[in-house]
Amino acid sequence: MELVEEDTRALLDIIDARHEDRQNRRRKQKKMYYQQDRQTFLYLKARAEELEQELVRLSRLSRSTMLSWKDTASSLREESSISVSQNRQLKRKLREYHTLSVLMHGFVVQATPSGIWSTCNLNHVRLHANPDARRHGLDWLTQVMYHNTDRLLEKYKFPARSPYSRLADIAVEGEEGPLRFVQRYQVELGMSLEAVLPLAISYFQTGASIENLEVHYKTKRFLDVELTRDLNMTYDVVIDQKTYSNEGTTRLCRAFYDSDRVILVTQNVPDDETLPRRAKDSKDMTWVVLERLAPKLTVMRCLFVVSQSFYQDGPSAGEYLPIHREAHEYWHCRDLDEDAPNILEIFFAHVQRMGYRNIQRRDFDFSRLFKCHL
Repeated sequence: MELVEEDTRALLDIIDARHEDRQNRRRKQKKMYYQQDRQTFLYLKARAEELEQELVRLSRLSRSTMLSWKDTASSLREESSISVSQNRQLKRKLREYHTLSVLMHGFVVQATPSGIWSTCNLNHVRLHANPDARRHGLDWLTQVMYHNTDRLLEKYKFPARSPYSRLADIAVEGEEGPLRFVQRYQVELGMSLEAVLPLAISYFQTGASIENLEVHYKTKRFLDVELTRDLNMTYDVVIDQKTYSNEGTTRLCRAFYDSDRVILVTQNVPDDETLPRRAKDSKDMTWVVLERLAPKLTVMRCLFVVSQSFYQDGPSAGEYLPIHREAHEYWHCRDLDEDAPNILEIFFAHVQRMGYRNIQRRDFDFSRLFKCHL
């Protein structure tokens, strides 16, 4: 019996200890909750006092410094309108830049289809009507000629000095593809570069005056004046009134100035979106390099490159004219037979004769222009 009583007392002690422990935990929790509630109460009381003080301060302010709900709504509406307008402008610019990038990508691919530039690459390049693409196109067409000047002078073996009074010849290139008619002309002038320059510009860049053109029933119109004014560039179209057509001959000219050298580049633009296109045309490019050799001695090097004519409209658009049609229509070689076995040989000989006549005309023009004997 004593053992049972001891076990009972031990069990009761355990139960009492657990009960006491539970009571202690409850007291601690109540104390913690009380402290949290007290802290919350004190914070809210302090915050209420701050808000009451702020309310008193605001109530003492003049009502003119506070916006009414109508003014607030109006301001928000104005800000919203500005944001919407700016968003529309950004979207419009994004569309413009996207259009420009597409046009210029096509422009560059047209100009360098193989990744390597040559004179025939510019034959079918289109000058777009889009103002930004047009500005970049005019600049690029002239820049690419300028930056290839030295390479072409080396390719066509222009000498450092003229061996005679002048050097001039003509050649035909591209027997396996589109033909290129190339003329070299080099002459040394006993004049300063400053004296030669305005005369060369008047001949190659300015060209015939409007009065002289009118005598031959032709009119000249300058294009893209605002775009070209600050770039030493001119772009014009000459229309022959006798043809009763709006089709004209374009000419894009630009001067590049180095320390002792000036480079004039000119070309026509067969495919201009803003102008009527000819059914058939060719690409005509000219490089004129004026270089100072001495204070009173200037060398003028001229390179003239004309492509074989090509179709621009119809089912044959982009193709080059057959040799016999090129000879008949553009070189006045009427007796060339389409089936002649030696058609290229006959045509090239005719081109040589016509080329030397052209050289004689240049001799005459330059002797009058620079008042020298050639």
